[in-house]
Amino acid sequence: MDATSTALASSSPSNSSKHWKYDVFLSFRGEDTRKNFTDHLYCTLIDNRVNAYIDEKELPRGENISEELKQAIEQSRISVIVFSNGYADSTWCLEELEKIMECRRRRLSQMVFPIFYDVDPTQVRKQTGSFAEAFQRHEANFPEDKDKIQRWRSALFEAANLAGGNLKNNDGYEGKFVEKIVAEITRKLNNICLHVATNEIGMTSRMQEVSNYLHVGGSDDVRIIGIWGMIGTGKTTVAKAIFNKFYRSFQGESFLEVSKGDMVKLQKQLLYDILKPAKIEVSSVAEGTKKIKDKLGSIKVLVIFDHIDSEEQLCDLAINRDSFGPGSRIIITTRNKHFLEILEVDETYLVPPMSEEEAFQLLCCRAFTKHHPNDEGYLKLLRKVAKYCGGLPWALEVLGYLS
Repeated sequence: MDATSTALASSSPSNSSKHWKYDVFLSFRGEDTRKNFTDHLYCTLIDNRVNAYIDEKELPRGENISEELKQAIEQSRISVIVFSNGYADSTWCLEELEKIMECRRRRLSQMVFPIFYDVDPTQVRKQTGSFAEAFQRHEANFPEDKDKIQRWRSALFEAANLAGGNLKNNDGYEGKFVEKIVAEITRKLNNICLHVATNEIGMTSRMQEVSNYLHVGGSDDVRIIGIWGMIGTGKTTVAKAIFNKFYRSFQGESFLEVSKGDMVKLQKQLLYDILKPAKIEVSSVAEGTKKIKDKLGSIKVLVIFDHIDSEEQLCDLAINRDSFGPGSRIIITTRNKHFLEILEVDETYLVPPMSEEEAFQLLCCRAFTKHHPNDEGYLKLLRKVAKYCGGLPWALEVLGYLS
């Protein structure tokens, strides 16, 4: 593909716990699809707030792909390969493909989505038809580099065996085909959630109560909900579960661990999560606060600010109703209810300690993965330990794993 590169950006439903620079890297043969199918696909991805990387100009014949292009592949969550009749004619397309498959093997979390535009998967897999002709030329041009030729063949075989999209299966209608592809890519990006066990003991009732406060899908007012309680009660766990349940209902989303970063970095992360530009420029806290107010005020977002512990954080992160678009939902977790009173939150939820029975069940689940002991004396001891922990999930987790 191309040496000069750009990535138009928009927000997308990608992972908040693991960040990539791009959601999608597009690999394609410019002469075949740049001004038709690939352009249509790229524009539709951008319209759906998917941050896609695409090249602007063709490489001069014979040049290798640039380091910039290799980095873009490494930093993309999904690589989309548009296989066309002339794809294998291009040595840099094949080098690109080799790099993509290398990244997939090295990092299992990186996905590859092949699209068969005007070729059959078998043609790509077995290198027949136009692909056979292309490799005849490559073998003539690189007679002493058989290893490279074999790597290209292996990459084609591997990619063609992956699940993807075939235009022929959609009666040749490109518009509907593109919509289906973008829907599938968005679904793959949305399937990446924060790690939390939603079936955790006692979680259902806690989630339900906070869900009732949020009124997601209801009014267009900006609602701020406070989750508070002493350390170890499970505030973050509840917040993560709520995030996973509702984030698809918003135009943008972010889960910020406020206590774990400097303020400019947190401001940049918030802007990146929602807007998803390729690069965020914030040189000072004051500039970051202004950008949050200026750029997020019209976007319906779900933002969770985890572990707020100062008034300064509330100000610097522009946590107020005017900073976010209609229908937004903001959740604050904190140990100090005073910060929630300053914000005049719509609802507060005090995370209760676990009941003695819930605490006992959690301790047993952590201490015994397969079955509970039948020894009455041991069970009685476990109940005493559970009671000693005061219903704090964090303490129960630690003691359970140490058992």
